[in-house]
Amino acid sequence: VTYKIDCLPWQAPPGGDKCEECNEPMKPCSEYKCKSLGQSCEFINKGMGNETCVAIDTNDVSSPRIKPMLSVLPKDLQTEVQATDEPSNPGYTIKKKLKAFTPVTIGISTDEPSQCKLAAEPKKKFEEMTQYFGSSVYVYNHTTRFTLPSELTKQEVVVKNNGEYAIYVRCRDANGNENENDYFIKFTVDSTPDLTPPEVRY
Repeated sequence: VTYKIDCLPWQAPPGGDKCEECNEPMKPCSEYKCKSLGQSCEFINKGMGNETCVAIDTNDVSSPRIKPMLSVLPKDLQTEVQATDEPSNPGYTIKKKLKAFTPVTIGISTDEPSQCKLAAEPKKKFEEMTQYFGSSVYVYNHTTRFTLPSELTKQEVVVKNNGEYAIYVRCRDANGNENENDYFIKFTVDSTPDLTPPEVRY
């Protein structure tokens, strides 16, 4: 039996099925390690402290799938959420009324590392939106903290909108795919007088 051996440069396996294996919390990923796992693997968020290995598929036309991240909500709100997965109108509603000046943390998660932005108006393209939903890097979990301004509790504003407001979210993956329909986060403002005393923060 004759064997022929050629000494050739090593090539990463085709595809990107194993790219995510590089993202172990206890074992930092590197660009070399990422690209060695597959020819479609790409190292993103370089130098931003949240480097991630993802599969870049030129045939990928699917936008990130967004879900509510209820664990970041205050405990009294976690059971007050109504979510919908309808493709034409996805999102979730916080049913319990929110008070002005009370900071609230809200969150979403995506099924692939993504950048997410939010806006107060619907039907805006990702590039038109100016405020990131938390970090500007590609991550799975996105959180932001906001405080309702007193302007929303004014009687004329509450009557006009029935006290209901919404934040509209769009997310984009590393391939540039963004969700076609807005992902909404709706809430209702408590119209009762604000009796909360000022709180000194450092």
